[in-house]
Amino acid sequence: MGTVLSGDVVLIKAVQRLGSEKVINTFYVLNDGPGNSTDETAKDAALAWLQTAYGFLPGSLTPEWSTDIVQFYNMTQDRPMGDEPWNSTITGTGGSESMPYQMAALVTFPTEVKRSLGKKYIAGFTEGDSPGAGVLGPAPIANLVSFAAEILSGFNQSANLYAVGNYREALGTFIPYVSALVDVLLSTQRRRKPGIGE
Repeated sequence: MGTVLSGDVVLIKAVQRLGSEKVINTFYVLNDGPGNSTDETAKDAALAWLQTAYGFLPGSLTPEWSTDIVQFYNMTQDRPMGDEPWNSTITGTGGSESMPYQMAALVTFPTEVKRSLGKKYIAGFTEGDSPGAGVLGPAPIANLVSFAAEILSGFNQSANLYAVGNYREALGTFIPYVSALVDVLLSTQRRRKPGIGE
């Protein structure tokens, strides 16, 4: 069993399914101390955090969307921490027809460093979530605001605070998020690899 030391940065990949496609949101978290965590306790706390955050979304998402697995990697120690199932599978419960899969809501997380902006795309919204012109309705916006607030808060493992932000691997620099913004206009998610979006 490994240990996440105070000051370590962990990469978390929240893997979801949208129909036959895989969609991934990536998060970097910093163990801001004051102590260390075992891999298992750090992962348990992270899984609870993600479960709460993504739990705000299913009412606005197509039943074709569901959570899959969560992958962990300690960037500071350069070692895998293993894959875990979500605490329980979350599935979309929206009743309308799904929008095209490339249409996604965009949540951004500014930092205090120039050209360092966190972006999370949430795909799977339905036709009923938009009154038209690519604008999201009040209910999905409220759900996304709750999601963004939970992500921004990070999580605690015992007395240890895990902050969320960007990570510049070449410099080993962690840049914490300081706020969150939900775009009322849907974005087109251009994926770097077929079937994968981050």
